[in-house]
Amino acid sequence: MSKIQEAASIKYKIANCKEAIQNGLGNTYSKSNGYIRDSSIDKYNCKFDIHSHHSSPPLYFDCYHGYYGDSNVSMITDDFYMQCLCEAVNKHMKEIREDTEKIMQDKYIKALSEAKTEAEQVISEYDKLIGIEETLKEINK
Repeated sequence: MSKIQEAASIKYKIANCKEAIQNGLGNTYSKSNGYIRDSSIDKYNCKFDIHSHHSSPPLYFDCYHGYYGDSNVSMITDDFYMQCLCEAVNKHMKEIREDTEKIMQDKYIKALSEAKTEAEQVISEYDKLIGIEETLKEINK
């Protein structure tokens, strides 16, 4: 995939994810008002949970430790801790969503920069080919 295609893909993903999150909050997009509450959306949710709903993607809490010389690890698997962790994450969900969108945007800007560099290299190679072609025409005269 070229850098230009990668940037376009990220831009598409950002738009789709932003819309999906807003729909999960019970909102829909209006050109005149931005995202607003949509009463026709009767089922919505946007939070972390200890249970999978529908086909929600997994998000793993990976917290473990092990010691030199022993291949075993100990990890936190306590249900009460996970419930409280979900509550804490959900308490800060707005900030997490905003930060996630910023990270996505930063990745898009980086991809755009790489796409620009790639495009400039292609144009430079094209210009060199044109120069070679013109030189060949001069030689063949």
